Amino acid sequence: MTNEERILERLESLEEKISMMHSRAETMQDLQETVTPIVRDVMNNVMLKSFSDVQERCTLEDLGALSKRFMMSVRDLTWMLESLENIIELWRTCEPMIKPTFIASIQKFDELDQKGVFRALGALGESMGDITQKYTPEEFGRMGSALVNMAGLLERLADADIENARSVSPLGMVGQLHSKESKQALGIMVELLSALGKNKA
Repeated sequence: MTNEERILERLESLEEKISMMHSRAETMQDLQETVTPIVRDVMNNVMLKSFSDVQERCTLEDLGALSKRFMMSVRDLTWMLESLENIIELWRTCEPMIKPTFIASIQKFDELDQKGVFRALGALGESMGDITQKYTPEEFGRMGSALVNMAGLLERLADADIENARSVSPLGMVGQLHSKESKQALGIMVELLSALGKNKA
């Protein structure tokens, strides 16, 4: 093949490529001419209508005031975000410790509920309501003092060696009653019986 033939072949190839590009350009132009009216209609019918609805409640002055307020509050917003980050970091640190405790507390409350503790406390609360209606605060104070005395008596009873108690005949019992401790115990019993008799009357 001669040089002239090669040049002619290349020119033909270039002409084909140019023709193809021209055809594509015409196609793109036709597409643009077809799409442009559709886009224009969408802008006019949808976007502009939406903006007209917004314009009734928001003007350029409002947007300017909002932008100014935002710029003046940048420091406060930065501080708020930093505080939020600190709170999140604190929660991430404490969550592994709090979660097991919280779960254990729920399980404990569930066990107490199954044992009827809360129902018992509710009944006790109702009883306390009845008691407060029947007795005055002064009488409650006296009952508190009586409970303290009863606690002292129970403490003394704890010192008694009941398991190793010896058998005592009636005469032996009379002899034991002459001791100072026995006389004091009899005095306490007499006071209790007198008090019970007064309450019963």
